This record gives sequence, structure tokens and C-alpha cells, in this order.
Amino acid sequence: MNRKKKITDRKKILEEEMKKNLLRRKNQTKNKVKFIRKEKKNGIDV
Repeated sequence: MNRKKKITDRKKILEEEMKKNLLRRKNQTKNKVKFIRKEKKNGIDV
């Protein structure tokens, strides 16, 4: 019983970590897109 609980806790922790990583990745890609757009705008201005 106790062992099962430990396993489920570990799974929950892993799931939360995965969610955090996914959110982080999404934010990183958004920032990259913004940066690329800025670069393009700067290229047009020059």
C-alpha cells in the first residue's frame, strides 16, 4: 500500500514537471517568434 502511494506521488510530480516544461517551451517559441518579427521589421526599416 505504502509503496503504491509513493509510485503515484512520483507520477504526479513527473506530470507536473512535464507541464512546466511544456509551458516553458511554448513561452520560448513565442519569444523567438517575437524576436524574428522584430528582426524583419528592422530589416525593412534599414
